[in-house]
Amino acid sequence: MGCAVPRLGQWSRPRALAAAHRPRRRAVLPLRQRERPSAGPAREEDGRSVCFDSEPLTERVEILGRPRVRLRLDSSTPRAHVIARLCDVAPDGSSTLVTRGVLNLLSRHGRDRAVEWTPGTSEDVEFELTGIGYAIPPGHRIRLAVSDTYWPWVWPHGERGELRVVPADSAVQLPLREAGVEPHIRFEEPEQSVPLDVTYDRPADAAPERLVTHDVAKGSGRWRSTPTTGIADLSGRAALRGERAGDVPHP
Repeated sequence: MGCAVPRLGQWSRPRALAAAHRPRRRAVLPLRQRERPSAGPAREEDGRSVCFDSEPLTERVEILGRPRVRLRLDSSTPRAHVIARLCDVAPDGSSTLVTRGVLNLLSRHGRDRAVEWTPGTSEDVEFELTGIGYAIPPGHRIRLAVSDTYWPWVWPHGERGELRVVPADSAVQLPLREAGVEPHIRFEEPEQSVPLDVTYDRPADAAPERLVTHDVAKGSGRWRSTPTTGIADLSGRAALRGERAGDVPHP
């Protein structure tokens, strides 16, 4: 099922989508639809979604928790998904995924039952996005991107259809962290033990680790391997591995 979402002209005129948080104050972020996909890691995903952008932020916004999305929907098929992604849009238009969530519309009334959608009717659905801790700097925008497919993260239903969203009756709730409510935490330099003093004994007349000799007249050869590395013992001294030797086959 492709992402068949209608153009803005097929909807009623969008109004502000409210963004709120659980602490003591409530923030309202006006959102407007953006028709062209932006650059950045989420560009391809935004191009397959209907995107709503807030006005540029005037102050730093710190999201901490699980955002919650409420959408007024109408599905043209009995079975469908709705996917919502929260993105951070920089002044240059680049979009970075912050968090995301999906709702199988069959489970909109609970996971203990499957209720098919009646096409042509509108319902309010709510679902949470994945918990996140993320700070959006001033001048950036908050984007809510909505789609009905998200392959390969979500396995699609076998029916092709479209979702109709009513922005005026939809909202996203953001759990915001109040700035300055926690004391500054400072960590001391990490502690570590003193490393062992490991020494390696090497022969005064160190020979090559690998030596191959050939006797052309006799048509024979000899190889010798004398590793110069070892494993340190408990006294901190290294024990050399033994020498190995063998004949080199000749035709």
